[in-house]
Amino acid sequence: MKMKISLTWTALTLLLLKCNLAERSIQYGPVFTQEPSDSVFLLRTEDPKIFINCKAKGNPLPYYRWKFN
Repeated sequence: MKMKISLTWTALTLLLLKCNLAERSIQYGPVFTQEPSDSVFLLRTEDPKIFINCKAKGNPLPYYRWKFN
């Protein structure tokens, strides 16, 4: 009985590992999971910084680049 339970857990672990690895190998474009909100800021200040929060997922992992237009 102990051997059967051990084999079952081993099979389950291998199946979960296989599914996890297969999911990582599928490539897809970036998708926002948290879109940036509108930001208003003054252009002529001593500290002209702005923080824009967002989150995205994708495979390969996306990177962010912001431009001022």
